[in-house]
Amino acid sequence: MDIYIEGISYSQFDAYIFLCKQKGFTVDAVKDTDKYTAYNSSGYKLELQHWSSERLDINLKAPLVGDENFEWPSHAFADLVPQQDGKTGTVETANEDTLKIILYDVSSSEVKSYISECESAGFTIDAEKKDTSFNGFNEDGYELSISYNEMKAMSITINAPIQMTEISWPSSGPAKLIPKPSFSVGKITSDYDWAFSVYLGDMTIDDFNAYVDRCIDKGFEKDYRSEHYFSADKGDDISLTVEYVGFNTIVIRIYDYNQF
Repeated sequence: MDIYIEGISYSQFDAYIFLCKQKGFTVDAVKDTDKYTAYNSSGYKLELQHWSSERLDINLKAPLVGDENFEWPSHAFADLVPQQDGKTGTVETANEDTLKIILYDVSSSEVKSYISECESAGFTIDAEKKDTSFNGFNEDGYELSISYNEMKAMSITINAPIQMTEISWPSSGPAKLIPKPSFSVGKITSDYDWAFSVYLGDMTIDDFNAYVDRCIDKGFEKDYRSEHYFSADKGDDISLTVEYVGFNTIVIRIYDYNQF
């Protein structure tokens, strides 16, 4: 089911995501600058896309059914992790940046065992493990995420390393509201009048904390701060997040709602 709604501001898009979460769309949730993807406990998949033209696209998909004749994909990324046989499954995404495999009828003990196998396969850098979920990198910068939900489905997602180059820090837009980092290797993923986001490489945890301190000195009032994440506001209309995402990489996102 696809629905398209015109005249939706970014703040209304954010508010709609909150309503969808209240409806249960929180499983395997992924939020980017202008996208939100999540499942509910029944397996329905919700995809939201907000456009700068103030259009909101809503896509709702019925639960996936695993292929009984599922075979481990031949995608190059699939060779980076241990192969799993004897399960129904599906390949949800397979492109040059991401491979996502979903296996069904998996027990929690099988998930824990598979996580251990992936650690043995080299995914040990900046690894975070919580019972039946895992996120970590290998020495080449490939990121592996494993999640498990109430539907006894295990998601295996492998992302290619972020391709970074020398960047020029913008002199206009929201980027001018935050300190210019001392590191210039990165990837700008959005640069609008109202939103700016950038990945920066060669940034250690210490560099992350030092940059957060500079943001606080710049007048951003802390909303939340943890080992890897910082969120803050400046006045009523400017929102900032800084996150250490692993493999010596941070992502900075800032929104200026004054521009709506």
